[in-house]
Amino acid sequence: MNSAVTDVLVIPTAETVFASLNVYFRADMSPLAERSRLPSLVGRWLDSHANEPFREEIRKYLRHHQIASDVHPRDELPHAPMRILESIGLGELERERFASATHGVAIGIRERVRSRRIGLWATIATAAALTEATSGVTVDPALPRVLPTSALHRRVPADGAIHVGQHIVGIFSKARSGFGRITTSGMSKFGLPNLEASDVPQRLAKFDVVVKGVGQYLVDLILSSEDGHSDNSVVISDQIHLTIQQVAKAIAGHTDSSSASNQYPVRLEFGPSTFYRDSVDMVHVLPPRSEQDKTGWIAEAIETLFGSESN
Repeated sequence: MNSAVTDVLVIPTAETVFASLNVYFRADMSPLAERSRLPSLVGRWLDSHANEPFREEIRKYLRHHQIASDVHPRDELPHAPMRILESIGLGELERERFASATHGVAIGIRERVRSRRIGLWATIATAAALTEATSGVTVDPALPRVLPTSALHRRVPADGAIHVGQHIVGIFSKARSGFGRITTSGMSKFGLPNLEASDVPQRLAKFDVVVKGVGQYLVDLILSSEDGHSDNSVVISDQIHLTIQQVAKAIAGHTDSSSASNQYPVRLEFGPSTFYRDSVDMVHVLPPRSEQDKTGWIAEAIETLFGSESN
């Protein structure tokens, strides 16, 4: 597959982002959310869910940075309508807790995008610890989504690695008979535009994993700061070679030795969404220049990356 001809692609990025999570709980649990109680709650959660040396880095960060964590009546904390939360996924336990909540805490801090994102992990640790202590629920306003309780029990990666698939969602929307589009939500946490892939066969909706792999490629580029360009953009070739390692990292998975070298060329464009009416600019995931079939390439990409038994 010839991919020698490429153009330069400029993707705008934010210099800083406000990493935030909202925790909702019943009024009788409000005392646990007092600022003076949080350090011990978060400390215990970190003891159970993080390893050294990154655990101590988070502790140190929390000692030297003020995480926003004021208690408010639930109505004072804006959140998406229930129909949107349900469309993205809402478990029964989380639904019950969200419905019974009367108060909430907006937890977050602003930090530079091109950093190790310890502020993001400190926010996650604080929200998870408070949710666990209050039997509440966490809402990620960047998605927007009520996070499954199980997500709050995940261990913090020992090196603080970002697995993009744990921080964003990929949504399949039916566009025409048998086809749809995949759009991501949540890439703004990393100062990047969201991603969009069109003309995706409905039977291949799992292509969202590949789209998240592209997100992982871009986030790794931001975090490594090796592109050599300004804080306001990343400048790359408009055709990248997406590897199975990047896709696996996005979903916190692993690759076996037989597929370790698998890769597929993916073309990227930056421009208005074909789905959102307000013309939100997105990174479009497209077939390589040599591929003329606008839908067949998706099956080929999945097969090339994951093996012939993946379809």
